[in-house]
Amino acid sequence: QRSSRIVEALHAGGIYEWRNTAISRLDSGLRASLWLAKAAAMHPGIILIDGLLSLMDTPLRNSWLSYLEERRWADGLMVVAATVDDKLAELADMVVLYDEGVIVDFGPPPTLLAKIAMDYLMIEAANPEAVQKTLRGQFNIIMHETDHGLTFEVADGLSVAAHLFR
Repeated sequence: QRSSRIVEALHAGGIYEWRNTAISRLDSGLRASLWLAKAAAMHPGIILIDGLLSLMDTPLRNSWLSYLEERRWADGLMVVAATVDDKLAELADMVVLYDEGVIVDFGPPPTLLAKIAMDYLMIEAANPEAVQKTLRGQFNIIMHETDHGLTFEVADGLSVAAHLFR
């Protein structure tokens, strides 16, 4: 029974073919998969994952996500994962958002995403004319005059910020 659970976990983690390889010869993703396989082979009721999935390449991570989802439905497995990967968090039933160790919000991903959908980026500039000439017409920017110059609001602030600060 125990050996069949180990083989099942090694297959689930995509590492069965490396079962006779020294751990020191495995890359960080395969090591992470091995650690997760060791936990999964015990068939626990809960698995705590802190960053292991982020060490894996996409196919390996997807293999584990499929396996954990199967176990969740078949055995009632609860998976608690700490991550900074928003795509991984969106797969969860429930997400807890922290800021410097303090819970700032929690709920199902669609509920949390709806709350932040209207986030925007504001830029205040010392030389409003130069900035206005540079950014006018780009990114669907809404400009407002303030006491300090112009404020630019953008509906999709994260992607614009990423583009502006490259």
